[in-house]
Amino acid sequence: MLITGAAGFVGRHVAVGLRQAGYVVRCLVRPGSVRRLPRLAGLEIAAVDLRAPQAVLAPALAGVRVVVHAAGLRAQRPWRGETFAAVHVDATARLVEAAEAAGVERFVLLSCLGAAPDSDLAYLRSKAQAESIVQQSRLAWTVLRCGLIYGPGDGRVTRLARWMRWFGRTPVVGDGLFLVQPIAVGDVVAGCVAAAAGRLEQRTLSAGGPDVLAFRDMVELLAAAIDRRLPLLRIPVGPARLLAAACRLSGVIPWTADELQVMMRGYTCDPREYYEAAGLVRPLPFSAAVRAYLGPS
Repeated sequence: MLITGAAGFVGRHVAVGLRQAGYVVRCLVRPGSVRRLPRLAGLEIAAVDLRAPQAVLAPALAGVRVVVHAAGLRAQRPWRGETFAAVHVDATARLVEAAEAAGVERFVLLSCLGAAPDSDLAYLRSKAQAESIVQQSRLAWTVLRCGLIYGPGDGRVTRLARWMRWFGRTPVVGDGLFLVQPIAVGDVVAGCVAAAAGRLEQRTLSAGGPDVLAFRDMVELLAAAIDRRLPLLRIPVGPARLLAAACRLSGVIPWTADELQVMMRGYTCDPREYYEAAGLVRPLPFSAAVRAYLGPS
């Protein structure tokens, strides 16, 4: 079992979940990110950049039956060669080719709600292109289109809660009426485990949480979860995007400018097919889940 992006928030949880399910897990991470891997016995490490040539990727795939491709890019840094096209499209194509050459059986791609080849947003176009590459491969494949993924260690909801505690405000972008459908990371892991076992082959499934919320309602539920009654801080869309771009490195704003654009489109789904396929009897509601791992402090 090979997991890409295993040093990231979702990848770490997927690695732990698959290891606990009994799989031998190999984590593909950039050489500088090894220290961010979960500390769990039995994890193998392949320190390779996904953008490396296929020949460099090949040893990491030796003996692998299943690939879970969780790596992704939140913000483009063209000066470092980190663009949506390079990471989501070109790297996925090389990984699929290397997986086919290595005799990998199944390939699981984590994508996002709203991915479309004709989208005006580069992020969503690149995700759709990655989906197409996987779907046209010779591998048994699964594509999971996920909503806003949250949970312990995430860089969005957890950081937003920290911001609210620090500044004593509940930030709302624009009118806050655009819709979000947050899904607990454990419920995404359940889908990855089911896909790794071959139960979701040749399927593209939309994975959202049980709650469809206006953004302002989501942040108010978050405030309640951390036991705060905070006044709203309205941030107009334009300044919010500028702040997201300017403050990305500082971590003050939990979303990148590209993520804000995607989120404000309000993509949602009917997740019942996903729940049934993944064996999720009780998907976690947002308010209960965030209270469980954030809680008052």
